[in-house]
Amino acid sequence: MPQDDVLCALLKQIRKYGKKELLSQYETFEKNGQFPNKAVKWLAEMGVFGLIIPVEYGGSGMGAEAAAYVARELAYWWPGLHLIWTAHNLAVEVIIQAGTDEQKRLYLPRMAAGEIGAFGLTSPAGGSDALTTNVEAEFDLRSKCYSLTGDKCFTTNLEQASIIVVTAHHVGFVRKDISAFVIDMKTGSVPTGFTVSSEGEKYGFKCASFCRLGLNNVSVHESARLGKSGEGFRSFMHSLAFGRIGIGAQSIGMSERIFYEAMKYCRDRKMFGGTLWDKQTTQHDFAKARAKLWVAWQGVVAAARKCDAHKDFKAEASYVKYVATETAKEAALAITEMFGGQIVLTTHPYMQRLIEILLTGIYEGHNRVQLDIISKYLAKEFGE
Repeated sequence: MPQDDVLCALLKQIRKYGKKELLSQYETFEKNGQFPNKAVKWLAEMGVFGLIIPVEYGGSGMGAEAAAYVARELAYWWPGLHLIWTAHNLAVEVIIQAGTDEQKRLYLPRMAAGEIGAFGLTSPAGGSDALTTNVEAEFDLRSKCYSLTGDKCFTTNLEQASIIVVTAHHVGFVRKDISAFVIDMKTGSVPTGFTVSSEGEKYGFKCASFCRLGLNNVSVHESARLGKSGEGFRSFMHSLAFGRIGIGAQSIGMSERIFYEAMKYCRDRKMFGGTLWDKQTTQHDFAKARAKLWVAWQGVVAAARKCDAHKDFKAEASYVKYVATETAKEAALAITEMFGGQIVLTTHPYMQRLIEILLTGIYEGHNRVQLDIISKYLAKEFGE
C-alpha cells in the first residue's frame, strides 16, 4: 500500500465498493455492453475523476503514482470501468500540459466533477503512429475559426463525453505541425458536421464505448486550440507516456484478479486424492506469476515517481508499458489454464479477461512501438 493516508483511504473505499457493488454491476453492464452510469457517478463523487487535476482547478492534485494505484485497483474489479477513467485522464492531461489558465479553469473543474473527457488521437490509417492523423485543421483569418475535417477511430468515451480533445494537422504544414483542439459538447447543440458511429461489437471492455468520430468542416474557435499552433505533439506525447504507466498498472490489476480467483479454485479443486494446489508444479506456476508481477509493479511505481518528480520519464513509461503488460499476459495465461475446460464456457469470464489483458499490449502505443522507442533511447545513450 502507498504511504499517503488519503490515497490509502480512497483505495479502501474502492475495494469496499468493488466487493459490494461492482461485482454485481459487472454482471449486468459488462455482459450487456451498457455504459456503467452508476459506477461512474460513484467514482466522480469520490473524486476519482479529478484525481490528477490540480487543486486550484477543482481536483485532488495527486500524481502518477496515485493514479497507478487507483488504476490497479479499478482494473482488478472491472477493466472496462478503468478504461473509461483512464481515457478521461488522457484528455485531462493534454489540457493540463497545453492549456492556458483560462482553458484550464473552463474545462478542468467540470472534468473533476465528473463530466467525462475523450481523447481523439488514433486515425484509421495511423494506429500507433500518432503523427499519422487524417484530420486537417484549416484556419480562417476572418472568423478566427478552424475548420476540422477527417475522422478518428477507437475513441473511448466518445458517446458520453462532454469535453473532447482532438488532434489535427495544420493544412499546408509539415508532419509534426499538429495541434490539439477542444470540442465542447455542452455548448447546447452537436456541432454541424460532427458524427459518431460505433466500431462494432467487442470481445472485451464491453461497457466502454469505442467509437469512430467523423468531422466534416466542424468549426471551432481559435480559443479552443490547446497551446501554440503546431505544438500539440509534445503535449499529447506527454499524456500518452503518463497513460502508459497507468496501462502497466491496469494490466497487473487484471492479472492479479485471475491470480486470486485461480488460487481459490486450485485450493478447493479435488483431484488425485488431494487438491490441485497440492501439486508442486501448480505451486511453482503461482510462485513464478507472483514474483514476476511483483517485479513489474515495482517498475510501474518507479516510473510514476520519476514522473511526479518532474523528470523525463518517457523512456521508463515505455519500459513499464512493455514489461508490465507482457508479464501480465504471461502470468494470466499460465494461471488461467488451471481452470481447465471452464475457460471456453461463456458462463465464466476467463476468456474475456484473457482477451482484455492481451489488448493492454496494443492500446496506448503497441508494444512493438514501445520497443522502437526504447531502441531510440539506447541509440542515443550509446552515441549512435
